[in-house]
Amino acid sequence: MTSSNFKYQPNVSGFLTLCSRNYLDLIRVLPVQWNVKESVDWPESGKGLRFELAEVSRYTETVLVTPLLPKRKYFTDFVMRVRVYHDAQLAEVLSCQQNSQFKAVYDYPNAAMHQRDEKLQQNIFLAELLRQPMHRTEQGAQGR
Repeated sequence: MTSSNFKYQPNVSGFLTLCSRNYLDLIRVLPVQWNVKESVDWPESGKGLRFELAEVSRYTETVLVTPLLPKRKYFTDFVMRVRVYHDAQLAEVLSCQQNSQFKAVYDYPNAAMHQRDEKLQQNIFLAELLRQPMHRTEQGAQGR
């Protein structure tokens, strides 16, 4: 079978596990009580991530995740919109930059140049963003 004949099958169990890990990482740093438009930087040193509460409903929150990067003319403002499902204990990327409402599977090639597993890749990227400040914090604690 050639790669062009390969039909990508999403691993739903793996995707839900990733979203569950992202949820656990997020709730460790987000305030228990906060208001819409309120933001928190993590770690507080200012070289990590900024979380802003965009929407709240009974069982969900929508959080904007922004890396705290130095301003450069070639950097665009990066924002990732994440839905936090408290009832299911999952966190899922809704949009990243100007891209939103990712399909589970894309045909490849496609006009938007999305990967076959773009939705999964965006959520893996969120996991990596969430782990960077944690990794630096753990390294700093070990170095003392």
